[in-house]
Amino acid sequence: MTPADVPPTARRLRERVDPYAPGIAVAVVVSLAAYAIGARYQAPVMLFALLLGMAMSFLTEDDRIAQGVRVMASTGLKLGVALMGLRVSFDVLADLGAGVLVVLVLGSGSTILIGLLIGRAMGWGGSRAVIAAGAVAICGASAALALASVTRTFKGKEDHTLVVIMSATALSTIAMIFYPLILGAMGFDHTREGLILGASIHDVAQVIGAGFSVSEEAGETATLSKMARVSMLPLVLLMVPTGGAAGTGRRIHLPWFVVAFVVLMLVNQFVALPSALTDTSRTVSGALLITAVAALGLGSAPRKLLRTCGPTFAVMGGLSVWLLAVAVIGVSMIAG
Repeated sequence: MTPADVPPTARRLRERVDPYAPGIAVAVVVSLAAYAIGARYQAPVMLFALLLGMAMSFLTEDDRIAQGVRVMASTGLKLGVALMGLRVSFDVLADLGAGVLVVLVLGSGSTILIGLLIGRAMGWGGSRAVIAAGAVAICGASAALALASVTRTFKGKEDHTLVVIMSATALSTIAMIFYPLILGAMGFDHTREGLILGASIHDVAQVIGAGFSVSEEAGETATLSKMARVSMLPLVLLMVPTGGAAGTGRRIHLPWFVVAFVVLMLVNQFVALPSALTDTSRTVSGALLITAVAALGLGSAPRKLLRTCGPTFAVMGGLSVWLLAVAVIGVSMIAG
């Protein structure tokens, strides 16, 4: 087939896609490598996607690659966040009971509030603080990505988001190893230990790892508790001021992917969807988020990240300790 034989519609589509194809392809390759390494060593895929992307960031000096990387880091990220709606159900909230839900809301809410206060004291803007605090309070890298997509733009936003993702993953990995040991030494039974693990560890994968390292019962309870925290993400997204410049009033403009997230969550709640569809959406959402993280890494400036990671890690570490304390005290009170 000669170029003249190509239908006009297909030709126009190819002309629009071609400038972005090289960069998207590089991000996909990096994400596949990260997935292979993570699967081989049972380690966080997000972290490897980020680190491999950063190691290959010199590739974005070529504008042909930089264009596609930027698209994957923005549009790909938003699609992944939207599809997360099919992974959340209100049913997990009812299964835990009112007391546990109060603990989860108090823990996550107070963590975000304290993070905002600390951020203000450090001279951070609200957007910078809420990305870091939300990653600790809700669900680590996924919450950081979602909040970064809806908060107002500020200088160094992508670099800050990358540091938050790295910090959340590192803190989650530390928690996965040490929290079960600490809680076991404190004498908690497996049910309460699972509740605390789900209420205090940031990333879902590390919650599952920590819970099932204790027992089957602790693992299932930890997963349920964690998914209840994830269910708070749309509410947090709706409460975050978006769009416009600071000082333009309380006008709320919801990006399309936040609306899609909420709609898909409601559909998942009230419509009996085939398991094949929900499983596929979970896979596609996860793949898009991993590839978006790889793209963020590709577009990063490692030297700049090293200069800014210390304060962010310290703030998130302090918030993690607070969240664990609230979970321990709250679960102790309601259980007994």
